[in-house]
Amino acid sequence: MRRAWIVVVAVAALALPSTAFAHGGDRSESSHKNRSQACKALRAQMGAQLFRHVYGSNFNKRNAHGRCVSKQRRAIRRLTAEAVSDCRAQREATQSRGSETERGDDRRAAKRAERRAFRRCVRARVRALLVEWRESFRAAARTCLAELKLDPVAFRLKYSNGGKLRHPFFRCVVQAVRATEAAKRS
Repeated sequence: MRRAWIVVVAVAALALPSTAFAHGGDRSESSHKNRSQACKALRAQMGAQLFRHVYGSNFNKRNAHGRCVSKQRRAIRRLTAEAVSDCRAQREATQSRGSETERGDDRRAAKRAERRAFRRCVRARVRALLVEWRESFRAAARTCLAELKLDPVAFRLKYSNGGKLRHPFFRCVVQAVRATEAAKRS
């Protein structure tokens, strides 16, 4: 049974349109083939400078594309796990209210229909979660850029723990996104 769930989650993740892996873009949701193209679309939408500030970590911020792809993968995994748990809870709530199904072929057909409904639920939930995450990420990046432009020295001291930690811009964005997620859950 556990393997079946792993397969269901894998199929649901593969069935997502590939812009689900991006924060946005002005193209349709099914036009991206992979996370790399999604990150390219994101760079075009955000602008190269802001994109490098958000994702870049080396001295010239030229590794931003690779870090974007990596962050996309992690975000998709987290959002997919959240969607699966939401849909599982929803399914259990409807099963406790439902009646028993018939035996034989009708039972198999009902199980297949249930699996299809679960996959659709996960797919729709991941898409909705990605839209929310994408919007909070954009807002956080804009907020952090404005804060950086106001006082770069104070910004660096605030988000790099007195100059000890690297990547203060990305830390600012992550803190802002987490704060909005916590506010939504409360």
